[in-house]
Amino acid sequence: MSKSNRPAGAVAATRRSLASLAIVAGAVAAGAMLSAGAEARSQAAPANVTPPTISGTAVVAETLTASPGSWTGTAPLSFAFAWQRCNAAGASCTPIGGATGTTYVAVTDDVDSTLRVEVTVTNNEGSASSLSAQTAVVTQPTVPVNTAEPLISGSPVEGMTLSTTTGTWAGTSITFTYQWVRCDTSGGLPDGSNCPTIPSATSSSYTLTTDDIGRRLRVQVTATNSAGSAAATANPTGVVTESPATGPPRNTVEPSISGTPQQGLSLFANVGTWAGVTPITYTYQWVRCGAGGGSPDGSNCTSISGATTSSYIPSGDDVGQRLRIRVTGTNSLGVQTVASNASQAVLAAGTTTPQAPRNTFLPFISGTMAVGQTLFASLGGWTGTSPIAYAYEWLRCGTDGGTSSGSGCTAIAGATNSQYALSAADLGQRLRVRVTARNSVGSANAISNPTAQVQSTAPGPTPPAPDPALPPGAVQLPGGKVSIPVTSVSQPDRLIAGEIDFVPNTVRSRQQPIVLRVRVLDTRGYVVRDALVFARSTPLLTSSSGEVRTSRDGWARLRLNPHADFPLDGRSVQFWIRVRKQSDPLLAGVSNRRLVQVATAG
Repeated sequence: MSKSNRPAGAVAATRRSLASLAIVAGAVAAGAMLSAGAEARSQAAPANVTPPTISGTAVVAETLTASPGSWTGTAPLSFAFAWQRCNAAGASCTPIGGATGTTYVAVTDDVDSTLRVEVTVTNNEGSASSLSAQTAVVTQPTVPVNTAEPLISGSPVEGMTLSTTTGTWAGTSITFTYQWVRCDTSGGLPDGSNCPTIPSATSSSYTLTTDDIGRRLRVQVTATNSAGSAAATANPTGVVTESPATGPPRNTVEPSISGTPQQGLSLFANVGTWAGVTPITYTYQWVRCGAGGGSPDGSNCTSISGATTSSYIPSGDDVGQRLRIRVTGTNSLGVQTVASNASQAVLAAGTTTPQAPRNTFLPFISGTMAVGQTLFASLGGWTGTSPIAYAYEWLRCGTDGGTSSGSGCTAIAGATNSQYALSAADLGQRLRVRVTARNSVGSANAISNPTAQVQSTAPGPTPPAPDPALPPGAVQLPGGKVSIPVTSVSQPDRLIAGEIDFVPNTVRSRQQPIVLRVRVLDTRGYVVRDALVFARSTPLLTSSSGEVRTSRDGWARLRLNPHADFPLDGRSVQFWIRVRKQSDPLLAGVSNRRLVQVATAG
């Protein structure tokens, strides 16, 4: 049948089929084109987002490290590094032969140049490069320079371990070696060169031995790099003492007598504090020492028959006499006998000669005279029948300081403690402190000399250079204070028990030791090192290991152990503090005393 003779319906159907086939073919072709476009878009050549960087010190023999920066592009990406030597501005760069790793060690040829690294990243789609910023100009290494001396920490006691820091140094790639040296009681020369070295003591720590007892130690730290070596020496430790747990009995705090020396009234002996192998047993002997008090060890005093216990009731034979207690400590290695200070002359029964308080030298004020700083008041010196209670009153005295009697001064409300924090109201004022002493007989007061005028805390002009005529042994501490040895303090200057710190500052337990920190200054304001600090509660409710030597920054740390009768009822317990120079008598020379108190839990 010819085309012309086909039915009309068949022709229409054929045309519709051909149209459908054309549509499908077009869709397939379009899909193929879209797929090809998506595949093309998913493939990308490397592109840099953040440039490479170089870390390290630009000094000969130091290692520099390249970081490639961040990149985009189709994975996998491969990285290549090429180090370049440039001028000081980072231009005119030339490749460095063989320098194609992520690290590079600077060489002498690099001196006075800068360095850059070019990072080239490659993938299947192509490659791209990015150049780092230049380093600092490469220099030769310099010999280490000490900028802060090494510091020794640890207690100078036989068997204890001392440790040292390296100090602070300028320089690169520094290694450190150590040598501990043993000096005499003077501490030797500042560099320790006249102190014998301790064999094998070449680490940053050292354990004290019996050979160190009575000596002071230093450590010499040597810093070395490729340019050379330099040494710095730490200040000496305190004098090394024998361990309290070794050796024969040794008295470290002398025995004492408490009670009123009067016929018929009980006196009580305290053995003091002892060191040595335990157990240590104690025996007592009360002695009569005449009106002069006898020799310090009581050896020329008369033993009182039968008076061999820790308490004694004076009899008529003792009236007018001064008494001591001689305590003998015994352990497996030996024996030692020591005596207390002599009591006051024993009074006859029913008679007393109490004395009212009397000031022997004026109170004084220490601290920085600037708003926001804390001032500290010292009691000064007093005599009179114990116990004596003390009260403080701080006074503002105008620009002229008022008179010696306090006329022209105004009491500061609420300022009744031994410390006072300066406020804006004190700006331009001169301050005094009035100390009132009271006992059962009466009271007396004394007023300190006026301070300098209180300054603002706002920055002022640059302070003048330090006085070149500093005391012998003076060293500058971080923060500007000057530290001097106690041997540089002599009359009329005196020592001051300045800043006081109790931990805990409210005592709640008899099982926990009380830590007392005391900072010693002198009346010129210098921080004092190697001063001896002693503290005890009044009455005797604690025990301690005896005198402690102040460190380079003037601080001493004392450990006080509460006795079983230490009160925990809300009352404050008073502590008597003594600071002195070792060469002076206990209560003479430049020594000073201070009373402080700590609260207890109620």
